Amino acid sequence: MGRVRYTIGQYSKTSYIVPQTNSPVHCIEELCFVLQENAFLLDREICDDNLVRWLEENCGLPDLAKQLRLLLRQNGSSSAMAGLILDYAGYGTAQKRSEIERLLRESSDMDLHLKKMKHADYLVEHQKYALALAEYTALLPLIPEENHLLCSQVMVHKATVLCRLFFFEDAAEQFYQAYQEYPLNERAAVGYLAALRMLYTDEDYIAFIADNKQWYDYSLKLEKEYSDALGDYPASENAEELRLMEVQKDTAGAAVYYEKLADKLTTMKQAYRDMVSE
Repeated sequence: MGRVRYTIGQYSKTSYIVPQTNSPVHCIEELCFVLQENAFLLDREICDDNLVRWLEENCGLPDLAKQLRLLLRQNGSSSAMAGLILDYAGYGTAQKRSEIERLLRESSDMDLHLKKMKHADYLVEHQKYALALAEYTALLPLIPEENHLLCSQVMVHKATVLCRLFFFEDAAEQFYQAYQEYPLNERAAVGYLAALRMLYTDEDYIAFIADNKQWYDYSLKLEKEYSDALGDYPASENAEELRLMEVQKDTAGAAVYYEKLADKLTTMKQAYRDMVSE
């Protein structure tokens, strides 16, 4: 974590280790960042006497410490305590602060393994695919063997990320393992076929379905989803830009059209590289 140049209160020379994340922080802004990035993993332990004392003595924030002590005596929720810290620091927008509080509320009664999965899902939602993949991979060995449903769900989410990273062969294997782990997981079965569809030629995929009748019903569901996705694409931003470029091709000339097309593809590729390298 980079050094914060301007901060509310003082920049502490002594770090505070945030429970459950083992993240060292030196000021209230860094604390807020950890709250944001790990909202699904945190619970009531995010705020205790140690944190309050550190904020008061090391960061020079006695007013905040006083308010937090009152919340502690009232047995306040983790979301209320985080909300107080975020509001005091003026961290991000009001919408962002509300989102963090919401995530904390939603995770308050979750099993730890489910919290970790939701945290990885949050990373996927924000297109941090490489980080999410690492989270899912680390979580799988921690799930009790008898919890077949959760294990299968995590495998499906991991396989979905592998697909977004274009590792279709690995994704197909992960989807298949998820299906074996919990055969009632329809998303695992459909995902497995979707990955195969990306790997195989149309002829090979059709031959696979013909030789493996147990996948036939799932293949129909996949084709329905595939058809719906194709129907949605014409309304997408990328499709609209490409249509506009095609219209302008005759007036601007082929050279200009292909130059703009190359620029568009370069932009899309760079966006993808930025996304998967986070």
